[in-house]
Amino acid sequence: SIGDVAFGECDELTSVFVEAETPLSITENVFSNRANATLHVPAGSKAAYKAADYWKEFKEIIEEGDTPAPTAKAHYSSDVSAYKVTQVVLPISLNNEQTIAGFQFDLQLPTGISVAKSGDNYLASLTSRASGLSVSVRKLDSGDYRFVVVSSDGNRVTGTEGEVMNITLDIPIDATIGGGTVTLKNIALTAVGSGVNTTLYPDNETSTLTVLDYTLGDVNDDSNINVVDVAAI
Repeated sequence: SIGDVAFGECDELTSVFVEAETPLSITENVFSNRANATLHVPAGSKAAYKAADYWKEFKEIIEEGDTPAPTAKAHYSSDVSAYKVTQVVLPISLNNEQTIAGFQFDLQLPTGISVAKSGDNYLASLTSRASGLSVSVRKLDSGDYRFVVVSSDGNRVTGTEGEVMNITLDIPIDATIGGGTVTLKNIALTAVGSGVNTTLYPDNETSTLTVLDYTLGDVNDDSNINVVDVAAI
């Protein structure tokens, strides 16, 4: 049995694990935060709990062996633009409802564009949202770049939206003028919930990298070569 108001003041309660196949009789006050919590029940007993008074009012009932439905999630890059023979920072953002312990994705860039390097290291840095994690990068045989972000000591991505990483790209002198497609694919997010990790697989996301043309000597980019440009040079 579970006594009245046993968890009545547990406002931070998020998960309840029950091993009884038959729902116990409880009062309305046993779980005051049930509308915001997930109930985990034995295989074959989900229907019984969905029909039982007060048990059925949990936010979600997950039967042993079920895979929790992914909550809203998006992992995407922003549109950016740059001139030839320059570098540009590509921001990578993550919007999530579940707590994220790590993630990975493959970055496909327009032909000729590459991730910048400093020595042997690719230039990719994590923002404050993921400051407790570490990132590794390698170039695949396909020409794409695989980014893997993990934590070795239990740190998590903080917050639910905004930038998590900045990647520096090299724009070569022979880059094609105009817009090219940047694709994040093979995305995998490690979500933490109720002490169990779940892997989420969002759809591919695309953005646009625009390579801008320029006039040699037009320092201030006003499409005119004049004394202002000469003085700047």
